[in-house]
Parts: sequence; structure tokens; C-alpha cells
Amino acid sequence: MNERRLADLSDASKPGLAADPDRESGEIEGAAVKGTMLWFDEAKDYGFILTDEGERLYVDREGFVDGNAPVGRCARLAVELSIGDLDGERVAVDVSLVAEEPTRRARRRSGGFRSSWS
Repeated sequence: MNERRLADLSDASKPGLAADPDRESGEIEGAAVKGTMLWFDEAKDYGFILTDEGERLYVDREGFVDGNAPVGRCARLAVELSIGDLDGERVAVDVSLVAEEPTRRARRRSGGFRSSWS
């Protein structure tokens, strides 16, 4: 099964899409990292995440916490993840979707006039 998943990584080896070659493999491995979903294919059970450091990582359904992979459109969803190793390739593990805080709106002033005699 790992051979099938690694075969699906063929586009990760294209120039500009692979991890930074100057980065050491253990630099942030295991630490919590923030990123955004690029895409996830529900039929094929894999996708890619872009970390805040600019590294593009492979993720499969088992890489999500409790198997809760995104459903439907997921591009640009915020995620938190750890970086692991699968047959020598850096992959995203323990991925969880980050709940976005709703943006605060300014309070609305009343439309009436203010009384000058109090």
C-alpha cells in the first residue's frame, strides 16, 4: 500500500514542488506546524498541505486526527499538523482543521439624535 501512495507522489518531485533541499530533515519534525490545505481528493484519499514555511507536504486520510479528512472544498482551510517520515519522504501527520474565529464587527451606533439637554 505504501508503494501506491508513493507512486501518487510523482508530482511532488517536479521542480519547485518538492521540499526545500537545504532544510534538514529533522528540523521541525514532530513539532506542531501551521499550514493551509491545498487540496484533498476524497475518492483517492490523499492531498497536499502547504506549511507556513512554504513546504508542500503529502497527506492521506490516515494522516488526519481520528480520520476526519475534509469533505468538499477545502482549499485554503487552516490546519495544524506534525511532520513525519514515510519511506524517506516528509509527510503531514496528526493533521487537524483549525476552527477559524469569526471576525469581530464594529458596534453599530444608534440612528437617533443625541439630546443636548440632560
